Amino acid sequence: MVPIFHNTNGTFFLDNKSNHYKCSEDGGWHDFFAWDDQLVPWTQEKEDAQPDAPCIRHDISTVNKVVFEDLKLSWDELDFIGVKKAWKYQPWVQEAIDKRLDKLADVTPPTIGFHVRGGDKLAEDKMLNRQTTEVEDLIRKFAVTWPEVKGGTCVMMGDDHVRISAASKLAAKQLGCKVFRGSPYYRKEGHLQDHFNQQSFEDKCSGTVQLLIDMELLAHTDYFIGSYNSRWPRVVQYLRYVLYNKDRSTSVDASAYGLDLFSNIKPCPPYEVISKGSTYELREYTKTTWIATNISSGNFEVAISKGFVPLYRYLQGNNAAGLKLDMAKPVITRITPTDSSFTSTGTDYTMLFYLPDLSKETAPAPLSKNVTVVTSPKQQFYVSVFGGFATGGSTLNAALRLALALKTDGKEFDSTQFYYGLYESPTRLFGRHNEIFFIPLSDSTSTEQQ
Repeated sequence: MVPIFHNTNGTFFLDNKSNHYKCSEDGGWHDFFAWDDQLVPWTQEKEDAQPDAPCIRHDISTVNKVVFEDLKLSWDELDFIGVKKAWKYQPWVQEAIDKRLDKLADVTPPTIGFHVRGGDKLAEDKMLNRQTTEVEDLIRKFAVTWPEVKGGTCVMMGDDHVRISAASKLAAKQLGCKVFRGSPYYRKEGHLQDHFNQQSFEDKCSGTVQLLIDMELLAHTDYFIGSYNSRWPRVVQYLRYVLYNKDRSTSVDASAYGLDLFSNIKPCPPYEVISKGSTYELREYTKTTWIATNISSGNFEVAISKGFVPLYRYLQGNNAAGLKLDMAKPVITRITPTDSSFTSTGTDYTMLFYLPDLSKETAPAPLSKNVTVVTSPKQQFYVSVFGGFATGGSTLNAALRLALALKTDGKEFDSTQFYYGLYESPTRLFGRHNEIFFIPLSDSTSTEQQ
């Protein structure tokens, strides 16, 4: 039961005619999106026909209360669900999008998407006393986040003609990329919502289709960077993760506030990328401190559940100092498979929680005999990423894929054990990020339980 319906089942109706992105007076979301499968049109007759189940009206403040206080959700989670259920275009819109995607498919890879915003967003920054994301911030953030990526094609989308031209020149110079640009925005100074609202329905309709085309182009690039001061790039990241299975590490927020989903999985143990393979990277982690517990179980899911409880109690104050600690990411589980073909996870597991800013000497002693404080030395790992909710089967499959990729590249690694990294809470339904770790044989040290 969802509290927004006052502990009863129900249907949530959205008045999609109240916005200006439409093709006629009676238009709205349904002009561009195929609603028949998932969306239910409201009529007064339908509401009147159910006197025992009247509609409950919520304004934005009461919806916020339900979402944040009652459901304990973020808007990310609800947007993920909405995109998954309702983001399906009308055929004529999909046809227009596909024509541009065909053009994108012909450019030199990798493709690097940039969203360059001007217009009323600059005035909004001043009004909110918010730091404006400049063109230089976009290029610099990309270069810092993916220093190994050079060349390819920079896909430039946005509204402000001057800022897009500046971004294109700077990207070509610093990243060595060719430039692929979207159709110019109708107002060269950038988007002003009040100005857009005064356009004819024909211009609103074509402008909305162009907006959707630009979104889809950026959702299909190999990398994406924008300023999340704007709502627009957030929608792009939802499309990337929910519909197109892009890993969250391929998209970042260039604003000063780090609002992208990848930033949300920090703090994490610091590391340096030494090299990259086709589907994996070699990382070198610094010395870190963890709490650990050993589990014996013939079932992966049971082992994860059994290991979590004593470690979480430690964070909640079950330690010699009675100190409560924030939970960091990832949760690591060391797995010893029954054979090198990874047909079973075996029965011996070690689960570890990361303790940032603490050492073995400063971490409070556990009160549980099943929990120990351990040190992981400076160490290298081969690491790959997989999505979804991890099960014993999906974790083994991910480990096997990484093992085969390493063998193909002639890399030697310890196949008697591997590590599974969990980054998400169970409430995150989409865009989940998991990792598999193998230790190179040239660096076969492991976590020291000292």
